[in-house]
Amino acid sequence: MSLYTPDRLEPSDETDAHDIDETGAADRAPGRPTVTVVVPAMNEAKNLPHVAARMPEGIDEIVFVDGHSVDDTVAVARSLWPDAKFVTQSRKGKGNALACGFRVATSDIVVMIDADGSTDPAEIPLFVGALVAGADFAKGTR
Repeated sequence: MSLYTPDRLEPSDETDAHDIDETGAADRAPGRPTVTVVVPAMNEAKNLPHVAARMPEGIDEIVFVDGHSVDDTVAVARSLWPDAKFVTQSRKGKGNALACGFRVATSDIVVMIDADGSTDPAEIPLFVGALVAGADFAKGTR
């Protein structure tokens, strides 16, 4: 499932600054917000391939936040998402990891998923769809 499903969401005919890439060409559907996925992780090298395989098309930015992993988490993440932004959290705890990721996110919508696979990245389009349809907040459950 892609992030933008024309049968469910009505795009505007206007183009905003987020619709234009560096060459001046439209890089996404008019009216579609940009989406960043923040992935906090600590020692999740074995789980990351599963998470990456379920990531939907159309994600504009991935921010990977490492919690000082002692395994191959960062190397695996770099191989799966070479264009991601990589951040090392500044303190301990998931809250700090999220804050570090949110600080560098640049998209209209920011989605957080767990690197252990307990949240299904394939559900991201549902959250984005709810937000585009007017919801102030969208939250999934495990």
